[in-house]
Amino acid sequence: MDSSQVFIFFLVSSVGRWIDEGIVLRTEKVSSKGGYVQTDQVTREGKYVQSNVPRQLVYGTMVFVRQTIVNDASSALSRAVCIATRYSAVRRQFGSKKGSLETQVIDYKTQQARLFPLLASAFAFRFVGEWLKWLYMDVMKRLQANDFSTLPEAHACTAGLKSLTTSATADGIEECRKLCGGHGYLCSSGLPELFAVYIPTCTYEGDNIVLLLQVARHLIKTISQLGSGKKPVGTTSYIGRVEQLMQYHSDVQKDSRETTCTRHLMPFQLLSWPYHGYGIRSHGFSIRFSGTAPIDSAGD
Repeated sequence: MDSSQVFIFFLVSSVGRWIDEGIVLRTEKVSSKGGYVQTDQVTREGKYVQSNVPRQLVYGTMVFVRQTIVNDASSALSRAVCIATRYSAVRRQFGSKKGSLETQVIDYKTQQARLFPLLASAFAFRFVGEWLKWLYMDVMKRLQANDFSTLPEAHACTAGLKSLTTSATADGIEECRKLCGGHGYLCSSGLPELFAVYIPTCTYEGDNIVLLLQVARHLIKTISQLGSGKKPVGTTSYIGRVEQLMQYHSDVQKDSRETTCTRHLMPFQLLSWPYHGYGIRSHGFSIRFSGTAPIDSAGD
């Protein structure tokens, strides 16, 4: 095999059912006809040669991978929610009267308040995944025609949604484990393995925090271009109406209870204060400062 001997870093990573990441430094023979042969080359002397293929085309693959990750987020969260829902429907605990059956866990309001939003999120991630698939197809069609106008928006959308869905799904799987009580710890529940396998998605294909910074950069850049007459497109088109949006006012009436405090005070902060000089009332506490009117937090 025609190959060139080069020094390389190997990032040993298997993204799939098992994750094993590490960095190994060693000398290897790499085929000059493999790797990034479609876009770049490495000569027999080990010299890197960049091709004349537009770098924007590389983003097409990245957009595809990230939209796939968003679809996978829906699948993973759906599995966790299905497990937690079935457990909540079968498990009975407390609430029995005169020897009758205990109450199903799913009938408790607190269980519903924690479980049902995750169910809704699983459906929402599925829908947004289908939209990203359409966006990817549209971007690839435009790239073939050398039209790169929608590429920045596609990059921002996939980056932001990848970060949002993977973080929410990882947290959602953990919440489903909690919803199953002590049984959620069991390997037979499927949740520990599901969480361990899924959590790396928050890191690979872009760390979630870094991706959110890229989205913020895109938005700031879009706003900065308004002065030059360049109109935002797609999901950011509303920014082009910023002057109109700034004219809108809320009909909500301002609270007549004015305060002279420079900041809001939490109850636990008040407990650490000396009691002299202050009038404190629990269940809607009231504080009186020297020379000021009382501040009543009830209803705030």
